Amino acid sequence: MQISNDHLALTVAHRGAEPVSLLFNGRECLWQGNPSFWKRHAPILFPIVGKVYDNTYRVGSQEFHLSQHGFARDSDFDLVHQTSTTLTFSLQSNAATLQSYPYPFHLTAHYQLSGNQLLCQWVVENPADQEMYFMIGAHPAFNYPLFHPDDPVHGFLQFFRHNQPVNTLTVTQLGQQGYALPNTVELPLADGLLPLTPGTFRHDALVVEGCQADRVVMLDKQRQPFLQVSFDAPLFGLWSPVNAPFCCIEPWYGRTDAEGFSGSIQQRQHIQHLAPHASFTFSHTLTFLA
Repeated sequence: MQISNDHLALTVAHRGAEPVSLLFNGRECLWQGNPSFWKRHAPILFPIVGKVYDNTYRVGSQEFHLSQHGFARDSDFDLVHQTSTTLTFSLQSNAATLQSYPYPFHLTAHYQLSGNQLLCQWVVENPADQEMYFMIGAHPAFNYPLFHPDDPVHGFLQFFRHNQPVNTLTVTQLGQQGYALPNTVELPLADGLLPLTPGTFRHDALVVEGCQADRVVMLDKQRQPFLQVSFDAPLFGLWSPVNAPFCCIEPWYGRTDAEGFSGSIQQRQHIQHLAPHASFTFSHTLTFLA
């Protein structure tokens, strides 16, 4: 399904309610899913972000199994509303989802174009009489302008919190299997910028916890800003395959399990919970600057 305005054209697939194309003034900004690097574009991560340890998690005395980032990205959503500049999709729990995730849910994905901005708003509803535990996150991949694999720097990222530049980030490290390690590292930013080089993500994603930023700006090789991601999430990830033509900026309400974690779902770090018949809204906005 496609919507557009004078600046933006957005195409969203029924599978995963995933944006698969986003043109700004005719230029493709989303990664187009070449599987030689990564087959996806901008999936919704639900009901987990990252991995549960050993693909197993516990609810009470029962064990359940979920693969990385959950099942929403591979589920068929229903289109429930469309205008010239908005799309709204819906996914509800069913017999298949309840086998791996024992909570009834209703997930709505809403997209709205306004000028040079795309609002992505996702709502999780708990229709049941019991408390619900979940995670949700975004995973959009943005193309580098004028990418060349031999460039020493493909672009830059700049970070802000409450409109003030962030000069140092504390990053949670991931182990070889993609689980969070107990140690963190300080990531200094030269002139407030993180250079994106062929080796930036050689140790997998950079995970930034603790509300350290609420806005990430992507700049080209000449340090000209061209994209801004604004969000209300408490943590975010940055990722790309080594020397790939794109970078992912990923606001999250949740995170991969710690190495060796064996507790219940309620004890997972950054787990979200919903009271019976309550709802939760997660928004992030993409602003195209040049």
